[in-house]
Amino acid sequence: MSKKFLAFLFMVSNLLLVACTTQGWVQVFPKNNPPTLANSAVAYMISSQSAILFGGITPSIWSDETWIWNGQTWTQDHPLNSPPAREKTAMVYDVSRDRVVLFGGVMDKTLFDDTWEWDGKNWHLMNPAHKPPARCCHAMAYDNVNKDILMYGGYDPTNNSFFGDAWRWDGTDWTLVSCCDMSQMSGHAMVGFPAKNEIVSVEPSGQGTWVWTGALWKKLLINNPPERSEGRIAYDSNSNRAVFYGGSANGQVLGDTWVFDGSSWQDVSLPNNPPARWGAVMFYDPILRSIVLFGGMGVNNTRLNDTWELRLPQDISGLVSKVQASATP
Repeated sequence: MSKKFLAFLFMVSNLLLVACTTQGWVQVFPKNNPPTLANSAVAYMISSQSAILFGGITPSIWSDETWIWNGQTWTQDHPLNSPPAREKTAMVYDVSRDRVVLFGGVMDKTLFDDTWEWDGKNWHLMNPAHKPPARCCHAMAYDNVNKDILMYGGYDPTNNSFFGDAWRWDGTDWTLVSCCDMSQMSGHAMVGFPAKNEIVSVEPSGQGTWVWTGALWKKLLINNPPERSEGRIAYDSNSNRAVFYGGSANGQVLGDTWVFDGSSWQDVSLPNNPPARWGAVMFYDPILRSIVLFGGMGVNNTRLNDTWELRLPQDISGLVSKVQASATP
């Protein structure tokens, strides 16, 4: 066998190896990482081609730090103004206004009802005439139909009460949405699904998958990922699918990956899974064409600061697990 042919086989095998590894989770090692954090919030800002991470809790303190992901590394920003430290807040990018919007959260016994916006350089405290009740553990997503932000659900630990309300933010004021009889939810995950002009909300702790059409909520009568809370979701605009990862259920920390195509969930078996975790942050980087995962709480309450990427192939049929969701619709 000639040396040239052996070299050719070696090159092909390497290419196949790379192709295989890019179909699963791959840990990346940025020059800098935020500290070990759980329950932070993140949003990807298209205009700056960067993700903004805020808040969370370290092993010893609540964080008020702002970190920027530029596709290669994390860098701490030092804006002139900043929201107070907190965890379990919600944050989303307002596409039409080019702002990142943050609402609520909790720090120790302080529950927040404030609204902040990030303009790419600084945080600005907003002063709306109306605002939702203070809460944590809620979710927000951009509404591609109404061109505003939709917030849903949450939890008030002071009164041990859950929320089932929906609010819209238009950049000036909050408006209560009176359209539907929705269930109370907390620790759920929500993301815009532009391919269908919908918002997807998944709360596998018995509530299942709902979609917001711009005017009303609809519950999908489908099988759902198994019961959990504090899992994370991101929309992959390259494949027009949403990826749901991790969470916690009955004291067990989960590390499974689920893919939603707009009508059904599929449990995918991927190589090189990140360690199981809940309370991580996850977003889609359109420059990398990858889902990016950072931090969270692992087994034995270990806080993490590792960064992972997932690039889904267009055809995931070979990755679908034979063991699918057992939860009832």
